[in-house]
Amino acid sequence: MTSSPNFGVEWLDSGEIRQDTNKVSEEAVKRVQEQGKKAKQAQQDIKKDKDQNGHLAAFLSFLLKNTKHEKIIPLLYNTFFKVKHPQSNITYLRKNINSKVIVGIFVPFFKQQAQEHKIWPLYEEILPSWPIQNIDQLVGYLKKLSSLYHDNIPLDKDHLTQFLTELSLLYIPAYTDKELPERKQLIQLDINKYLYAK
Repeated sequence: MTSSPNFGVEWLDSGEIRQDTNKVSEEAVKRVQEQGKKAKQAQQDIKKDKDQNGHLAAFLSFLLKNTKHEKIIPLLYNTFFKVKHPQSNITYLRKNINSKVIVGIFVPFFKQQAQEHKIWPLYEEILPSWPIQNIDQLVGYLKKLSSLYHDNIPLDKDHLTQFLTELSLLYIPAYTDKELPERKQLIQLDINKYLYAK
């Protein structure tokens, strides 16, 4: 008489097999539930980012439509859309822009519009409660903005200085009462003092 092979399972009884099967099933259910929660959270995050990007884009459109100063747009473009490779010195266009930083630079001067475009919460914690009156205050705000949203891509110092000079001429009252060449020189000295001084 031949006996069928038992493959070493004679020590298992049906209760133990059943218990292990239930344990695996419970673990699988928990894992699937956890993955479902993560997927739902990712979906919510994507929707939130999409909404936020829409609000940022709407604010940028508002800025482009309402900027009467013809120099600011090319300077903005040269500062934030072009990047110079540090080793090769080749200038190239960025694939992605840091819209939170670009928009954030203008928010102190358009607080009401920032609220209307629903981007205020992105900047509320770093904005000064008073209007920016000088380069020191502007640079202080920009440093907070940079630490919050910077993408670690270096900006060209000359382009940034020119951009911030024109921005200051447009929106900071302390520089409106001087002759133009004197104002620009004063602003550039202040920018270099507060932004690049070690």
